[in-house]
Amino acid sequence: MPKLLSILALVLSLAALALAATVYLRADIIADQAVQRREQKVVDHLKPKVHAIYRDLGLELTPSAKQPKSLEDLFTPMFHVVTDIQDGGNVATKSENSVGLMSALESRDKNMVHIALWTLEKNDIDIPKQIKFDEEYVVSRSYIEQLSKQISSLEKERRNQLDESMKYHISIYSPIWASAHWD
Repeated sequence: MPKLLSILALVLSLAALALAATVYLRADIIADQAVQRREQKVVDHLKPKVHAIYRDLGLELTPSAKQPKSLEDLFTPMFHVVTDIQDGGNVATKSENSVGLMSALESRDKNMVHIALWTLEKNDIDIPKQIKFDEEYVVSRSYIEQLSKQISSLEKERRNQLDESMKYHISIYSPIWASAHWD
């Protein structure tokens, strides 16, 4: 009987050792999976707020930034903005610098529409007084559409000149509205 107990104890010890070795070898994998699940929860929680910031900045997001799976995916566009500022760039993004006057007017972004109207005003084009940023977009939409038609009817050279002026005005503009989407 003592011999049977010794053998049984030895078998149980070997089984416990094998289980401990397996858990030890998988511990990194289990920990990584737990960290990834937690990171995804944090990303899902922060995504709406961070995307609102990107929308306010007028950033065009890459597919990985639109559907981020990690904090790195989520914050990469912000890193580029900070790097551009650090390198002496201005707050206007590359996508904004290539925005034409017409796309700015049609953007429903208060800051971009404001820059477009400012550009037109500085280029001696009358702006309808009915365009008001403190009211809903629907109130001003028809006047913006009329203005867009007026700009579209200009000669191509004049429209190009307005686009160049728009680029200049973007480069010196400080956003007025924190939440730029015009509802």
